[in-house]
Amino acid sequence: MELAKVVEKKIIKDYFVLKVETKGPFNSQPGQFVMINFLDTFNLPKPFSVMDEKGNYLTFLIKNVGPFTEKLATLKYGDFLLIRGPYGIPIRNKIDLTKKYILLGGGCGSAPLIYFLKEYPLLVKETFFSFKESYVQSILPDLKLFIDDNIGKTPVEFLFQNKEKLENSGMILCGSKGLLKSFFDVFPYMKDWSYVSLEENMGCGTGLCKGCPVQTVEGVKMVCKDGPIFKANEVNLEWK
Repeated sequence: MELAKVVEKKIIKDYFVLKVETKGPFNSQPGQFVMINFLDTFNLPKPFSVMDEKGNYLTFLIKNVGPFTEKLATLKYGDFLLIRGPYGIPIRNKIDLTKKYILLGGGCGSAPLIYFLKEYPLLVKETFFSFKESYVQSILPDLKLFIDDNIGKTPVEFLFQNKEKLENSGMILCGSKGLLKSFFDVFPYMKDWSYVSLEENMGCGTGLCKGCPVQTVEGVKMVCKDGPIFKANEVNLEWK
C-alpha cells in the first residue's frame, strides 16, 4: 500500500469525483483498478476503477452506496489514503484492435470507459455513459452523458430503436449485471462482438482470496486477476 494525498473532490448528491496525488506514477491503463483503504481502519480495501491518470495523479468516479464510500465522500484536501495496484487486465489487451467500439457504461461503470475514450479515441465509435439523473453532469462537465431521465429511455431502449448504430461495431460494456443482462437479452447476437467489464466485490485484488469468481467457458476464473474485462460470449452472467 502506498500513501496518496487527496488534492481535489467534486461532489454532487450521491456521486463524487476524487483526485489523489501519489509518490510516483501507477502506470495504470484503461480497465484496470486499484485497491483503496483508509489509514485508520481494520476493514478490507475496496476496488475502484481508474477514470484517469496523469503523472502522479489518479482520478476516480465514485457513488456513495455505503459506509466505505460515505467515508470517502467526507475526505478533505490534504487527507491521506492507502492505495495499491494497478490490478486487472487492461481493456486494450483483450479486444480486437481492428474494430471500433460503442462504449456503454452504467453509472460508475462508466469510469474505465471514460479512461478508454481519453486514451484511445480512434477505437471509439460512440459513447453511452449512462446516468439516471442530470445532476451528475456538473461533476463531469467535459463529457457527453446519456441521462435517462432527460432522454426518457435507457441506453438499451435507445439502441433497440436505433439498431443501425450497432452495425459493423463492437461493444464494450461496464456496469451492473442487470445492465449487461438487459443488453444481451435484447441483442443476444452481439455477444460475439462484445466485451464486458465485470463489477464484483473483491478482498485482495490479486486472485488469492477467491472472492470474485465468475463462470466462464474455460471454468471458474477470478474477475480481479483474469478480468475484469472478458469476451461477452466467454462468461455466464446468470451464474451465482
